[in-house]
Amino acid sequence: MDKGNQKIERGNGWLYALLSCLGVVITALTIVGVIIIFLFIAIDHEIDEKEQLHKASKQISNNIYELGDTVEDDGVEITLVKAEFVKPTDDLDFPPNNGKALKVYFKFKNNNEEQVLIQNDAFSMKVNGENYQEWFGNSDMAVGFSHQLNKDNTGSGYIVYDVPDNDKYTLEMNFMPNIETIQAKWEINSSSISTVNNTSNKYTVESSDIKQ
Repeated sequence: MDKGNQKIERGNGWLYALLSCLGVVITALTIVGVIIIFLFIAIDHEIDEKEQLHKASKQISNNIYELGDTVEDDGVEITLVKAEFVKPTDDLDFPPNNGKALKVYFKFKNNNEEQVLIQNDAFSMKVNGENYQEWFGNSDMAVGFSHQLNKDNTGSGYIVYDVPDNDKYTLEMNFMPNIETIQAKWEINSSSISTVNNTSNKYTVESSDIKQ
């Protein structure tokens, strides 16, 4: 009788041990399952954010902006402040090959946590679809820009292009501050462009026409 009870108790011990191990396995599988679910939710959320960012960038690339307009995308703000036709006034200045020197002014702001690099090679000037190069016909050493902007930092600068006389000019931007390429176009009517004497003074925010 005692031997029978011992067998039963031994059998119950194995059963309890098996059930205990099974419980541990089920608990572990449950935890892994929950982690996988949260991982998929996080990935899905990240994909949604990237899709929304891509849609916003696509919309921006389809828009046509004007002088004074700001393009805001991927945590960066880019404003085309104003445009001027520059008249060479120094004897050492070389006149633009195409007839006009078009000077365009920019303002930038970085709203990202990470640092952003923005340079003048992100921009190009078109007239009737044809690309025109920058003009370096004077002694202006401040032309062009290369800004490493930390969060909430701003920067400014200008580019001068060698262009022909035309009713309209198109400034294009192809810029990748983070993971998304920002493409944008500003159309500049010649009637909105003032004519000034050539100057090599560095452009400053205080002298700009930025709308507050």
